[in-house]
Amino acid sequence: MSVRTGTSTLRASLERVVAQHGDRGFTFRDLLETGSAVHATPGELLDWLARGRAAGTIQELGFDRLGGEERGPLRYRADPTRPG
Repeated sequence: MSVRTGTSTLRASLERVVAQHGDRGFTFRDLLETGSAVHATPGELLDWLARGRAAGTIQELGFDRLGGEERGPLRYRADPTRPG
């Protein structure tokens, strides 16, 4: 993370996004909107998402279904079986 963003500020902001969206999941756009408020770069957000997925704390839910087809956006959520 960059010095201008502040690791703890970014982490706290992103954890709020995850909690607010619950089981429905969040999208990368949700992360971008939140990240812009703390001046995070898209790369920083992608790194956070990739680390969460690699650690198993973030699950990929798949794409939203529109008209019976998967059309997007891709959604993620916190793994409910993993603590905190």
